[in-house]
Amino acid sequence: MSEPVLVVLMSPANQCQWCNYMLKNWDVNINAMLSVYPKLRFPKPNDETKQYKYPPIIIQNKTIDSKLYPKELFNYYLLWSPIVMLIPGESWDECNQQLGPNNYKKFKNVQVMNGVSSDKYPVYNQIYDIRKPESFGTWIKEALNNINVSTSNDIVFFPQLLENSTFLKKIEDTRCKNILNLVSHY
Repeated sequence: MSEPVLVVLMSPANQCQWCNYMLKNWDVNINAMLSVYPKLRFPKPNDETKQYKYPPIIIQNKTIDSKLYPKELFNYYLLWSPIVMLIPGESWDECNQQLGPNNYKKFKNVQVMNGVSSDKYPVYNQIYDIRKPESFGTWIKEALNNINVSTSNDIVFFPQLLENSTFLKKIEDTRCKNILNLVSHY
């Protein structure tokens, strides 16, 4: 499984007060999400965002560099700005296989902060307050859950059971007998 990608699309800070606010609080907001899921991936930085360890994508002159990013991102940028998205890793990887002006691949199962599903693209509905870092943490946890990525160690490990292979064999034998009994009744 390929890890999901966090994409933040924004206008230049001097053109958008919320984008400016996001950039000023960038590290705090990103860390709130990384504390929930440290394996998040981020897009490649461009010249304008190379100073960020976890770069946003700043859209200049209402164009996206299709040699660096999938063109599909621009369709999301047109919805509102800034827009915070979680893209399943497989979908991101597929759309990045062949970059350039002829890349018409569409993302699948994109989660958008403050976006409600619609026919093709989400519709804005403010649920989370982007002025609060904890909102980013809450959203990323819900978004990861929506794309079936576990955010915790749900696996319970009992090393003493693994050492006792006869115990495990006994469980497996019982399971097989139960299945055979079930099948033999039909």
